[in-house]
Amino acid sequence: MTKSLLLCLIWVSSLGAQTRELDRVLRTHVADGRVNYKALKDDPLFERSVQRLAQVNPGTLKSQSERLAFWINVYNAFTLKLIVDHYPVASINDLHSGPGLIVSTVIGKTVWKVWKFRIHERNYTLDEVEHSILRPMGDYRIHAAINCASRGCPPLRSEAYTAEKLNEQLDDQMRCFLRPPYARYDSASNTLYVSKVFDWFAEDFEKQEPLPYALLPYLPENVNPKTAASARIRTLDYDWNLNE
Repeated sequence: MTKSLLLCLIWVSSLGAQTRELDRVLRTHVADGRVNYKALKDDPLFERSVQRLAQVNPGTLKSQSERLAFWINVYNAFTLKLIVDHYPVASINDLHSGPGLIVSTVIGKTVWKVWKFRIHERNYTLDEVEHSILRPMGDYRIHAAINCASRGCPPLRSEAYTAEKLNEQLDDQMRCFLRPPYARYDSASNTLYVSKVFDWFAEDFEKQEPLPYALLPYLPENVNPKTAASARIRTLDYDWNLNE
């Protein structure tokens, strides 16, 4: 066996192991989008799964599906670690370096920009993973997959993302994120009430078509697509309470 083949087999084994361990953690401690942080904090498998992710060399990921699945898992796993390391906490907003979300955002001191973690041989922030790695890949469905540990976020999936199932998983996340309690459709006024996420990242959703058209494939089956295509879009209040 050549050295390059051996290294490749070691990498595949490591990537599979981190997915399996993270998957076990999520299936154990996440239900209906809510996390049992107290139990998660006491589970040694969680720390081991995070370390597995940290050991992966992102440069070895060849396909976009592999990269997307990996970095979504990184974002979600390290957000969980951020909360666990500071638990108990009422909201991720309590962890910003400035006084509150708005001021911290203005001065660039949100926890997403300040808190760092290591993957392979360099440090990252959650902000970098989201805005410099995931969003440039051009798949707006990532906004229904990454979770900021808040009830207003799209529901945290009870399984790890994998390259093999990624398309199915992302479609399912979009459908979940466009149903109560995250969204609702009022047929009487032809108004679609959605998360502020769709407003914050409108440019990602509207690259090809207006927002209602982008969302049509994921709306509940009882929503008339011809009517919904011209629906007014309104955003719901964002709930920053911990998704516990």
